[in-house]
This record gives sequence, C-alpha cells and structure tokens, in this order.
Amino acid sequence: MSPLLDCVALPVGHHELYITWLDPATHAVVEALVMNFASRTVCNCVPGSAAPESAGAITVVDHGAEPLP
Repeated sequence: MSPLLDCVALPVGHHELYITWLDPATHAVVEALVMNFASRTVCNCVPGSAAPESAGAITVVDHGAEPLP
C-alpha cells in the first residue's frame, strides 16, 4: 500500500493551477503538476528535474460555480 500524501492546489496565474503532493512527515514535494486551462495543457514537474518530465493535453468536463482567481 502506498503511503498517504497531502495534496495542495494553488492558483498561480490566470487560468493556471499548481497541484502538489507532499510527504506529510517531511513536507517534501513528492509530485507536482501545473495545469493551464486556457491552453488545455498539463506539465508534470518532478522535483529536482531541470525540465518537465512529461506534458499533455487536458479536457475540462465539469467545473465549479466559482472561477479560479
């Protein structure tokens, strides 16, 4: 079984969201994604890497009542 991780999502720009998973014991970043809803892209940002590990396209199929700031 995988260890439990904390998840944090922060708006970082117009139509952009940064999502990170943290080790609850050390608060170290385990995994991070940056989603750009305007360009419909997502980048997997691996800690310690100089470039995104992978990038791809997203499709938003549902959204909340309030837009991202």
